[in-house]
Amino acid sequence: MEKIKERLKKYYSESSKFKIISDIFFYLLIILLIIPGTRKEISAFVIKTTMRKPALIKESKIISLKSNDYELYLEDMDEKLHNLSDFKGKPILLNFWATWCPPCRAEMPAIQKLYNDYKDKMAIVLITNEEHEVVKNYLIEN
Repeated sequence: MEKIKERLKKYYSESSKFKIISDIFFYLLIILLIIPGTRKEISAFVIKTTMRKPALIKESKIISLKSNDYELYLEDMDEKLHNLSDFKGKPILLNFWATWCPPCRAEMPAIQKLYNDYKDKMAIVLITNEEHEVVKNYLIEN
């Protein structure tokens, strides 16, 4: 026990306050990641805080679709088929995502806010290859 106390004294005397605080934060994060119930929330938080905001796209870089580019058929949650041409004339956000993907889960609140703000002015299409029941359960939970 004495050896541990000596090592701790040496560590605290030789380390800067920033190093001590960052070490404590790191070990706390590792401990929280070991606890099963906190993994998704912590990974989503870390991804949210480390993600950069996208830069605005210059007008010259915006892609215009030709009429045959709209030939993409998608199935909605009610198993009805829709064509991308249903949204022709509106800006379209195509988002490929999965319920198990931490970055996808982290961006969902931002997509929901975008939908709330622009639902009549743009189309938001979320694309996944997961089973309907998995997606429905995710939507119910979140």
